[in-house]
Amino acid sequence: IHNLTAVSFSIDKYGKIIDVAIAESSNKPNIDQQLINAVTNMPQWNPAKFTDGTKVKQDFVFTIGDHNSCTLNLLNITQD
Repeated sequence: IHNLTAVSFSIDKYGKIIDVAIAESSNKPNIDQQLINAVTNMPQWNPAKFTDGTKVKQDFVFTIGDHNSCTLNLLNITQD
């Protein structure tokens, strides 16, 4: 049993939040929806850019909960 929820999303080259989805469910639909809403309603970001200034899309995974869970390995996330 694990206690980890993960939300994946991307920031497009304009800084807009796109492709918000639950990557690992809390198994509580109302909590999953609240997390989607929280990420979707974040302020616009500064987009990622290469050293030459070219703006690019960047993917993120935001995890919430027990970070000692083996689920981290499934999401290819490293812990510092």
